[in-house]
Amino acid sequence: MIFFVTLWGRKSPYGIATLFPQAALENKPYPVRGAIVAAANPATSFPEANKFIEAFKSMDFMMAIDLFMTETAELADLFLPACTFMEKDALAYVYGVVHGEPFAMYHHKVIEPVGESKPDRWIWTELARRLGFGEFFPWNTDEEVMDNLLAPSGIGEELKANPMGKYFDKQDYYAYEKKKILTPSGKIEIYSKTLEDAGYDPLPKYLEPAQSPVSTPELAKEYPLILISGARRKAFTHTQMRHVPQLRSLEPEPFAEMHQATADRYGVRTGSAFVYPPAMAVLPFG
Repeated sequence: MIFFVTLWGRKSPYGIATLFPQAALENKPYPVRGAIVAAANPATSFPEANKFIEAFKSMDFMMAIDLFMTETAELADLFLPACTFMEKDALAYVYGVVHGEPFAMYHHKVIEPVGESKPDRWIWTELARRLGFGEFFPWNTDEEVMDNLLAPSGIGEELKANPMGKYFDKQDYYAYEKKKILTPSGKIEIYSKTLEDAGYDPLPKYLEPAQSPVSTPELAKEYPLILISGARRKAFTHTQMRHVPQLRSLEPEPFAEMHQATADRYGVRTGSAFVYPPAMAVLPFG
């Protein structure tokens, strides 16, 4: 989104989305007057959600692309319905890819898109073409996009022939012996020269949260407890899967957990409701 950085000679494709309200409301580091939100629901799932809502309302134009009319989509001037994974071809992979697991799957659609919904690829391609950037989006089908993505690896035809997916390489636990790690020293760095050059502490260091009894003692007098994200839940992530009745029935409402001693101090019992001020959300204690 904004604030792209360069590390080890490569520019990151990821912006710091949580800084969007700052740009929208304070024009820092530059003003943002339009937004396209795709497959995300910042109005309920991002920190300081109220600021995101305020930022979206301040936009000259906002568009949402999603499967559902989410809280964020309701704020948009234009809503474009995206189709589900069963209605489009796509390159699928497991979260293990993040940990270096060399597995991929060429996912084929089961049915054509329902109603007016479209694949994300179609939406972005058509938008680019109508804005005059069609030369950068030459593909006409999802398959052409996948072929383009897989061309450098040379495994496209193999994946098409193996609908259950395929390991395209063996896990190599000694890759560092053959290929230099992309740090200035070529080693795993505890003392990071890259962070030091960027003006940050080169060693891991504990920092107090922006709001805590230490950072904001006056605020802590009124709100002495800190809510953290905790462990992940099987039934949902943020607002994902909350539209699936079978999963929602497992955990109808989000909940918080509290140490027994703290609960006794405040007279809290299982099933009690509490208000989380930054988001003004009412949650039950589990």
